Amino acid sequence: MTIRTENMPPGKRNPGRFPQSVGLLIACILICFNGCGSYDGEKVRRDSDAEYRAASVETSKRELAQKEPLNLDDCIDIALRNNYQVRRSEIEARIASLDRSVAFANFLPEVKLAGSAYTIDRQPMHFAGQSPSGSPMYMPMQDQDVQTASLRIQMPIFTPAAWFLYAARKRGEEIGQLVQEFTRQTVMMEVTAQYFNCLSLRDLTQAARSHVSAARQFRDDVEAMRARDLASDLEVEEARTRLLARETDLGRLERAERSANIYLMGLMGLRPIRPCILEDSADLKTPEGTLSELIAQAMFNHPLLKVADRNVEINRQMVKIAIADFLPSIVGFGDLAYTTDSFTKYSTSWTMGLSGVMTVFNGFANVNRYKIAREREKEAWLRREEACLTVILQILRAQTILSDARADCALARKNAELASMRLSHAQQAWKEGLVSPTELAGALAARDYAEEYRKITEHSLQISIATLRHAMGEPATDRSGKEDGNEK
Repeated sequence: MTIRTENMPPGKRNPGRFPQSVGLLIACILICFNGCGSYDGEKVRRDSDAEYRAASVETSKRELAQKEPLNLDDCIDIALRNNYQVRRSEIEARIASLDRSVAFANFLPEVKLAGSAYTIDRQPMHFAGQSPSGSPMYMPMQDQDVQTASLRIQMPIFTPAAWFLYAARKRGEEIGQLVQEFTRQTVMMEVTAQYFNCLSLRDLTQAARSHVSAARQFRDDVEAMRARDLASDLEVEEARTRLLARETDLGRLERAERSANIYLMGLMGLRPIRPCILEDSADLKTPEGTLSELIAQAMFNHPLLKVADRNVEINRQMVKIAIADFLPSIVGFGDLAYTTDSFTKYSTSWTMGLSGVMTVFNGFANVNRYKIAREREKEAWLRREEACLTVILQILRAQTILSDARADCALARKNAELASMRLSHAQQAWKEGLVSPTELAGALAARDYAEEYRKITEHSLQISIATLRHAMGEPATDRSGKEDGNEK
């Protein structure tokens, strides 16, 4: 053992290189702050916009290439692959699954490995008294260069809260999957409604084009009759006004059709660079059964009710976790330590034992947390009952709308048949000179209106069927045999 003597009083430190280290640390901090200050928000926005444009255009071209015209199933398939809501729900479902995996980690041993190596500018020494001559003496207490390593293994033995937390996270994973399923159903419903809306506007636009042609021909005929004094100036102006009205309606319908098609492209997750081309699809399948049977089916199958059930179970587990706060938590541990310090007799040492923690008093916080958990459990029960009532009311409303749509569709078909018969009689009478041009124009307008209304009611009927299926917690369309890998 070496004892050094110095002319320095005990407890007084020599100045070292610490100020230089502080200066170096401050310089590093300033460099970091300078890097953080170089953010260019405008450049980031421009780059993000360019990236979005390129990606969305490429996706649109890939999805629409050699697939148009699109039917309803094609539109839904594209939407389920690219719709942003669907993609977000998939991410949230994966996050819920990872949360469950994190909760399961509480049952597994925890291993930590740590190491350090450091050098002291002056070897640490203790004051060891004075020499016979009166000078202070110092004794080394540690090496100047030291390396250490440690390994810690910890295993939970009695942690009841971990079991209840894992059960809650497992229900959360199921909720994530159910929310993903319901999101897909919601997107299918929106795409279905917009698809039939586009078809309605397309049919109306096509009919409007033929109406414009007929109105233009009618105006020419009336003007020719006026030249032979077979029609009055009033009838000529009425024919011209009728043509202007038809052209105005056509322009309005063309703009509405384009806007509806672009909105459908957005629902499918595609860039609305142009309207998509659609074709007719088969009629949707109406749910069978009485109203009571439909409600009973929804009570068992609706994803939102399944989510409500699991929320009740999660809150029940939260109550158990609050109770577990009153119990001790016991953990077993083992530590392996190693050091190169020559002043230590044993360079390696093992430490093993048990560690227990139990809350004796925390200002009644655990008691109040238990009360809060019980109240939230009651709230979850009420939310589930409210969800059941909401589903029932939605089915009743959808069933009423469907019945009205069926009646309107049947009436519209009869009116269209009757209007066509009246137009045939009017055209025959026109050839015989028994009706005026105004009366013929009125019959033609009545037939056109009846045909337009018939098409609107037929597409509204399909939307009503999709609405009822969605209210029951089913996909808006019957996709048996067409489910993809992501659909349950």
